[in-house]
Amino acid sequence: MRKIDFQYQPTPALEIMDRNGDYRTFELQVSDADLFDRALELAAKYRTLSRATPPRTVLKALKECTAVVDGILGEGAMVKLSCGKPLCIADALNLMAVITREGAAGYAERLGAYDE
Repeated sequence: MRKIDFQYQPTPALEIMDRNGDYRTFELQVSDADLFDRALELAAKYRTLSRATPPRTVLKALKECTAVVDGILGEGAMVKLSCGKPLCIADALNLMAVITREGAAGYAERLGAYDE
């Protein structure tokens, strides 16, 4: 039987400033494909949010966004980042966009490491 030794890249982590200005470190809990799928799905579903959107729909979007962020960063991440205070939907969606962008950059760096 042949043995295969493989050196795995470390799990990407993001250091994100919370509402109080302190930085918290989170390891990504999903693959790059899952990260993009979740972000794109949520963005497509709620891209038409506006002031005219019924409050129930806005609340549903906020809950889904929180669930996606928690899925990406780990359970309770959104509460930690908001320091237990309520977030508006715009902040929640923007935070998710930043997490997606930075998470993608981390995965791109990892791919580059395989070229070395």
